[in-house]
Parts: sequence; C-alpha cells; structure tokens
Amino acid sequence: TSPYGNSGYNPEGVRIGGLALALGLFSLGADSAAPAPGGQRREKPLSLRELTRAWTSTTPITHPGAGTGTLGRAGAIGMLAEGHAADPQCATPLFLALYQNAPRLNPRTRSLVEAATRPPAGKSTRVAVTPDGLFRIHYSIDPGSPDRVDPYDGDLDGIPDGVERISDQLSDLMADVVHDLEWAPAPALAPSPASPHSVPGLLTHLDEGATDLMLVGLRQTAGQPEILVSPPPFAWPPARATIIEAAEASDAVIFLDSALASRAAQPRPALAHALAHLVQMRESTWESIWWDEASATWIGNRLAGDAAAVAASFGADASRRAQGFDDDTLGLSIEGFLWPHYLTLSAGADAALLRRIWEEMATQPGNNTFEAIDRVLRRSLGTSLVEETRVFNVWNLFLGAADDGRHYPFGSLLPTPQGDATFDTFPARGASPTGPIHPFGSALIRLLGDGTSGGLRIRFLGEQPGVWDVSLVVYSARSGEIRHVAVEVDATGRGYIALPWKSLGALDLMIQNLGAPRSGTGEYTFDITYDATVPFDLLTFTADNSGSGAMLNWSTESEERVAGWSIFRGPGPLGPFTRVNQYLLPGAGRAEQEMSYVFVDSTVEPGRKYYYYLQGMTFEGFTENSHPAGVRIGRAPHGSLSSR
Repeated sequence: TSPYGNSGYNPEGVRIGGLALALGLFSLGADSAAPAPGGQRREKPLSLRELTRAWTSTTPITHPGAGTGTLGRAGAIGMLAEGHAADPQCATPLFLALYQNAPRLNPRTRSLVEAATRPPAGKSTRVAVTPDGLFRIHYSIDPGSPDRVDPYDGDLDGIPDGVERISDQLSDLMADVVHDLEWAPAPALAPSPASPHSVPGLLTHLDEGATDLMLVGLRQTAGQPEILVSPPPFAWPPARATIIEAAEASDAVIFLDSALASRAAQPRPALAHALAHLVQMRESTWESIWWDEASATWIGNRLAGDAAAVAASFGADASRRAQGFDDDTLGLSIEGFLWPHYLTLSAGADAALLRRIWEEMATQPGNNTFEAIDRVLRRSLGTSLVEETRVFNVWNLFLGAADDGRHYPFGSLLPTPQGDATFDTFPARGASPTGPIHPFGSALIRLLGDGTSGGLRIRFLGEQPGVWDVSLVVYSARSGEIRHVAVEVDATGRGYIALPWKSLGALDLMIQNLGAPRSGTGEYTFDITYDATVPFDLLTFTADNSGSGAMLNWSTESEERVAGWSIFRGPGPLGPFTRVNQYLLPGAGRAEQEMSYVFVDSTVEPGRKYYYYLQGMTFEGFTENSHPAGVRIGRAPHGSLSSR
C-alpha cells in the first residue's frame, strides 16, 4: 500500500507506486480530515448560515445575563458564535455578519450585541486623542473594571504609557495607509441621530471627524479575539424593518483588548488589522465576509510586516480547498488568506489593485464582491476572475515542503498541501472524495509513480452545474522539472488524457469548479488505469547496415497522442547517446492500427558499431524510450525518412 494510504478507496491491479516521493516535494503529514494531536479532531467552525438561523429564530434560547449588564463582553461574543470556534484574533467577521442581518435579529441576539459593544466600564473612564486628531481612545483605569488598562505612567503626563503607545502607533499607521499604500480613506462620517429602534445603552453618537477606539476586556481566555471593528451600533439597520435603504459605507468603532495597552504588549499588528477594517468599512459594509477579513489581513500584513508570522500560524486543517471562496465559516482559511496576496503578487499591482477593487465595490449597492473583482481584473489587467482563480488554485500547491521560491515569499511557512485522495496502485476510481466542489473550489488527486514503463489513462466526468477545469501538475523524477498540463474537458464535463509514466515521479490531478459565483456545487468522478501500451506499443525496432548507412526500421501497433520521434545514437548499449535528427520526426498522433517508419542515418563512419534507441514524444511533451538496437556499418551513405 501507499505510504500515504488510499483515502478510503481500494485500488487494485498493477502496482506502479511505492515511491514516497523521492523528489522530497511533499511531506507525509495528515490531511485536513485527520485527527489533531492527542487523537481528537478539531471541531469544524460553525457556518455563518447556521449562525444566522440562530440569530434570527423567532423562538431563541434566552440567556439570563443577556441585556442585564451582568454578562461579560467575552461571554457575549462567545454566545453570538454559539460556542463554536471563531477567529482567535478578530471578531469583526462575526459582527459584520450580524450587521448585514440586523433587520432580522431576535431580541436575544441584539442584547448580546449590546453586551459586547458597551464602552469601557468603570468610574475612571478617560479619553485620549491621537496626535493627528483622527481617533479618540476610551479607556478605564478603575481597579474594579473588567476593562481596566495598565495604569503605569512613566512620564507622569497623566496618560498611561500603553495608551500613549497605541495613540502614536495609530497615527503612524494611518499615515502609512495614505502614503505607503496610497489609499486615502474616506473621512469619518458625520454623526447621525440615534435610530428609534436602537437598543438602549448602545453608543448613540460619534464625534464628528474622529473615530472611537475602545480599550476593553475582549480576551478573557486564550483563543478569544482581541480585535472587534463594527459599524457604530446606532447606525445599524433597525429591527423589524421591512425596507432597508442602508448606506453602502459606514464609519466604525474599534474595540481593542485592553491588555494591548500594557507595558509589555506589542499592539502594532492588531492596530494595523483594525485600521484595515476601518478603511474598508468606509468603502462598503455589505461585501462577502471572507473577502472583508482576507483583504483586511493583507492590508494589516503590509502595515505591520507580519505576513510571515500569520502564515506560520495556520494549521493543516485551515485549508478548505473544496469550498473555494464560498467559505462562510468564521475562521480565515488558507485560501482566503492567500487570495489577496496572490492578486497583488501575480499582477504586480500591489496595493493599488486592492484599492481599486474596494472602490469598485463602493459604486454598487449590496454585496457585489465577485462582480467587482471581475470588473477590475478585466479593466486593469485584461484578465478575469475565472482566469485568475484557475491559476490561483495551482499556485496553492507550492506551499510548505513544496515551496519552490517562485510563488509566495512566505510559502514555506504554510502547511504542505495534502491530496484529497492519493494512489500508487491502479486502477484507481472515486467520486468527489471530499464532497461537492463549490464555485471556485478545487480538489486534488495525487498519483505516485516508481519509474515503470507504460502510462496512465485518466478519465474525468464532472456533473452540472459545475463548470469544470482539469489539469495536471507533473513532477519529473529525472530532472526535478515541474510542469502544468491542461486536460481538455468538453461541454458535457468529460475529460481524458493519456501520458507516459516512466519519467514521472508524481503528478497532481487538479480539479476545479469554475462555475459562476453562487451557481451551486458540483460532484465528479474519476477513473485512472495503467496501460503498458501508453504512449505507444512498439512491435519491432531494428538497426541494419543498408550499404549506405544505418537503416532504422520500427513499427507500432498503436499510438496515443505521439507527436513525433527522436533518434538517439551512442557507441555502446549504455551510451553516451546524442540526438541524431535535428527536427522531430512526425508521428501518427493517435493510431489504433500498425504504423511503420524508416530512417537512414548517413552521419556514421564505416567499420564502427553503433547503438540506437527511439524516443516518442507526446503532444504534451512527455517522452517514452524504446530498447536499444545495434548495427555495424560497412560503408558510408546518405539519409532519408519515410513512413508507411
């Protein structure tokens, strides 16, 4: 059996595997379905669809502390997430999802939002204004307050040193947004009157021209978020409204864990991420949750220089390949994290491209994330969302131990991609090992080889409504070369390719659903068989002294996509061999009947013995060699080629 196992399948027949990838490209780590250390599986984060049902249920489970002022801030956030795993750093995706569902939120949920977004508690609540006047920092030094900040004031100016550090870094980071990223954010919005539907106790105004940052006790235990950026509660669409004409953009209130204002804290990465959410909300608050968090992560990475550290924090179970961008879980997947990095790296546009996408999103009401990305890619780069997604999913194979230094600069720090199914014995068959593939999602079938001659026939069938793209990423066992080969898929979702196997160490069968966003999932089946006659079945190969040179005769019983032939000559059966023909000798392409060829080598010397072998090359550039044939030359002649 394969050292990777066979992913639940029971392939049988010719064994051509057993190679634990001597290329060293992939590790033997567990895939995303494997148990976590200690034998326990990590709980899959609850989807936002499931959360929305709980938030909007007409018969919700009530909590005795909700809305009474006794429920802690961290507890309220945990209850809003229904006790499931959320992003350990940022609760903004959770609250954006709540905001987008605000008209339908039940009273219990609104009371939990109130508990989570109170200003700092305590008698000694103070306000500090940043040097640029753009932010007002609210904090408490009350010893009894759960929101208390470290009161140490080394310079005796009346403001805790940790608060001053946050103030200075906020101003510096906002200047970096404008000057380094060339992203001039919309100004803070003017205050608006409180909605009559607002929940009592929520903030009811913002000071004009300034954004409020609240230092509060968000993180009570490890794994809880330390950042929350939310539209100001008074600006949320009111409950029970039937027609909502909500503004596309909104200002925001930043909630930051008060521990980040301690003397030993390093708040810059958290501040950078929070500012990213702020400038995005000033463009649009109605885009896809995954995109808002992924884009904010990219901006925060650029401002704080921490992309490598964030990449290193992902576990193997953070990849949700089959979900594509239709990933509505609270945590950020590897694919979501990488998408804005890919866009800016591959396009060479850096922050300008991301800024143009957000500006485009702001021109249309509601969620138009995919449409805006596609419009900007077409207008700015002459490409499309589909084309870039096709390449993006292939880029994501080159992570971890497979990093080749030509894709993501931090790629080696991410988990090594694992196959959704891995085979080293054939035939191998299966159907959607990880379930249906969402639009822009992908699946990876890994095939391992051991240098056996012959080849593989790969057949694929994708069901509607999927729009299928199938390709091979091929790793050469001889040269270490990595190649990407497209597989033609017809309008019915059928794809087929045959390729020689001997020179290959392994190949990845990459299956993508490039259907329109929100068009529905699709399933697929695959069938992979070994065939000793791929790419050609050689009947005879002889080398004779023709009296005018070395005459080579060969015939094939069948050929599979053979583009042509090369002739190699050497002084002995082990070489060294050199190519004789300058140009590829035409092959039959596909032939199911006998084909015969003749070639005369006129560049030989009389009285010497020579050895020859044939090399057939497929249209994809894969090669297969014949056995050698020897001949002793009597006298010198001229050369020609014919086939019949």
